[in-house]
Amino acid sequence: MTSPLRRDIHAVLLPGFSGTAVPHWVAEAEDLGGVLLFGQNTPDLETTVGLTQALRAAQPGLLVAIDEEGGNVSRLQAQEGSDLPAPAALGAIDDAALTEACAHAMGDLIAACGIDLTFAPVLDVAARPDNPVIGPRSFGADPALVARHGRAVIRGLRAAGVLSGGKHFPGHGDTDVDSHLALPRLDVTDAELSARDLPPFVEAFAERMDTLMVGHLIVPAWDPHSPASLSAVAIDRARALGFTGPVVTDALDMKAVSADGVGAAAVRALAAGADLLCLGSTAEVPDDAAHFFHVRDTIEDAVRAGELDAGRIREAAERVRMLRSRSGRPVPDLQRVRARVETLGLEAARRGLRVHGDVGLRAGDVVVDLITRWDQAAGATSGPVVRELTNVLGLTPLSAADVPRVMAGARLAVVARESDGRLLRLLADYPDAVLMHVGVEGAAPDHPHIVYTHGIARASARAAAIACGSSRRLRTGDVQEDT
Repeated sequence: MTSPLRRDIHAVLLPGFSGTAVPHWVAEAEDLGGVLLFGQNTPDLETTVGLTQALRAAQPGLLVAIDEEGGNVSRLQAQEGSDLPAPAALGAIDDAALTEACAHAMGDLIAACGIDLTFAPVLDVAARPDNPVIGPRSFGADPALVARHGRAVIRGLRAAGVLSGGKHFPGHGDTDVDSHLALPRLDVTDAELSARDLPPFVEAFAERMDTLMVGHLIVPAWDPHSPASLSAVAIDRARALGFTGPVVTDALDMKAVSADGVGAAAVRALAAGADLLCLGSTAEVPDDAAHFFHVRDTIEDAVRAGELDAGRIREAAERVRMLRSRSGRPVPDLQRVRARVETLGLEAARRGLRVHGDVGLRAGDVVVDLITRWDQAAGATSGPVVRELTNVLGLTPLSAADVPRVMAGARLAVVARESDGRLLRLLADYPDAVLMHVGVEGAAPDHPHIVYTHGIARASARAAAIACGSSRRLRTGDVQEDT
């Protein structure tokens, strides 16, 4: 029989697992808090529905969570790209009612797939155009704008019966390091944090956001020794600002915190006041069962050794159980929801598109993808953009090295995210090229012919293809809903 301590430990764990079938250890872990689905679990919507049904049959009351933000980060549409634009596109429009409608549609899709909780909205303020992990995932650089749209997302998800989880407290927008790869530092004063980064979270707390994800970043003004996700100072600050729900860690397998192992990071997070431990993806873990048992046993050993209070785990487990009791609702029809998401997403993406100069393209023109850095959060680069330009307009994809062989009369389209040397050289050599910029606007170089997609969503890629294929010459500053 499972001991009360082990049941409480199970209740605070949110593991990932490999494949599209329920692992035996997930089915057998009594009172498991939940599971977090990744792209490897959700190759298509129908498979996802079958998996979540099997999970509930094996573990009634299990919390099924996912990172579904819309736009760049989509697990449900990881292969083809999201049918909803990224938050940056919605921030560019700045219509909170539209953002709420998109979040409601996204929530309906999440619910139709049998999922309870999504880690959205992204509440980071995009203070740095060169941020390698946030970018178009943020609504923008203005704290009030981010707060306004963050609240709209929470309302939209709630209307769909889906639990929300804002991130990455206290704010990951002013960093130049990806916490998947190393530990970022947020070198600002407490006053600067309070004025810029914290307001969207405070507003989200007032909107009754369901969970709060704390990021892996050092904030020396608060705690110079521990990242926020493992810092009692940071978590206590969230509580002081009014958050009463479960505090969730970002994935504990990320290199920012995993140097001593995921189990050791889990112990530190619990001791600091975290309630639900995201263990991360198992895509590179040879034995996900052994991985789960190691984390569980490390926590249990810490309690036995007097290094971690069992009462702290019990408190965390009760918060998670209260959250689980609020999940469960009627499941909408998947096909109807999918059609609604596609229609609304394209409408929103066309409104969010920004066009400067002459961006007309036609069959026989060529497209070059200059994005080579893998996006650790999105798990994708610019595939949807290139595919839509190829499929809708009949462009020919080429490598940058092949561009000089382009036939006379063909126009070049360049898909890019950052202003690196390759991009600047290519634009200098081909000043008539169309720059398809998929990052934040502030990261784009000065160029006369630009389409700002505000992300790599399939919806935004399709909107860009429609804009570039329009027979009408687009004028500088045109917004795409007018075409």
